[in-house]
Amino acid sequence: MRIKILSFVYSRKNNKWLLLRNNPIKLRGFERWFTVTGTIEENEDIKQTVARELLEEINLAPIEIINLNTTNKYLSKFDDKECLEYNFLSIVNSDKIELDKKEHIDYLWVDFEEFIEKLWWYEDKTKLKEQLLSEINNLNITAENIDATYLPYGKVVEVYVLNENKEFVIVFSALKDRFCKVLSGGVEKGESFEEAAIREVKEEIGADIEILAISKYPCDFEISKESLFNNFFKSRGGKGKIIISKIVSPPENIKIQEEEISGYKWIRKEEIRKYFSLQDQITSAEKIFEEFKDYF
Repeated sequence: MRIKILSFVYSRKNNKWLLLRNNPIKLRGFERWFTVTGTIEENEDIKQTVARELLEEINLAPIEIINLNTTNKYLSKFDDKECLEYNFLSIVNSDKIELDKKEHIDYLWVDFEEFIEKLWWYEDKTKLKEQLLSEINNLNITAENIDATYLPYGKVVEVYVLNENKEFVIVFSALKDRFCKVLSGGVEKGESFEEAAIREVKEEIGADIEILAISKYPCDFEISKESLFNNFFKSRGGKGKIIISKIVSPPENIKIQEEEISGYKWIRKEEIRKYFSLQDQITSAEKIFEEFKDYF
C-alpha cells in the first residue's frame, strides 16, 4: 500500500483557498480541481512530507500544518495501486504560486463556498466543510506562536566586492528604512556558490567580478518570527557561503537594480559601524576583515 498525504491550502494573505487543476497526462486523461498530494518518502516525518510537497508543487512554504486526523483509501488512477492518504490543512502567508507543470496545469484562489463546490472529493463534502470551517474559525497564529519548523533554510551567498583602494561595496535596500548590507542573494537550483555570486552582483549593481576567495565562516542567519508572521518568506533563514571578490568592470558603470536597491557606497572596513545597524552584521564583517587582512 502506498502511504500518501493530502493537504488543503489556505492563505492568510487573501483569506482564500487554493484549487489545483491536475495534469490529465498524469491521471490517464482524468482532469479535476483538487489540492496538494504526495507520497511519503523514506525516513520522512509526515508533516515534512506536507511541507516538501507544498514547495515542490506550488513553491509555497507553510507557516502552520494542521493534522485533520482523517484518511482516505482509494486505488490510484495512475497505476491502480491501493493508497492510504492522511489529510492536513496548510496555512500559508502568500498567494504567489509557481506551479510544477508536470503535476498541475492551472490554479485558482477562491472563497470557501466556491472551494467546496469545485473541489473533487471522494465522499460527502458536508463533514469536510464543517471541519475546515472549524479549523479556520479557531485559527490563532501570532508572531509568538508561528511555527517555523517546516520552513526550510534557503541556500544563500554573501559577496564582498572590492576595488583597488581596498574599499568594498555596501548597498541600501529599497525596502523599509534603507537597510544597509553587503551584496547577497539566493543560490538558484544547479548553481555553485561562485556562480551565484557572479550572477547576484551582475543583477544588483551591473558589475563584473573575479572571485578571490571563499571564507571559512558560513553565511547563516535566522528570520525573526515577527517578520515571518508579517511577511511571506519561502524559508526560515539562510545557510551558505561568503565570497570575496574584486570588481573587474569600470566602477563608474555601476547601475543598481532599483526594485531591490535604493543606493550603494564604497566604504573601508573602519566605517562599518557607521553603516551596519545589526551586531550580527558587524561581527561577521570583522571576522572577514581578520581572515582576509591582505584584501582589506
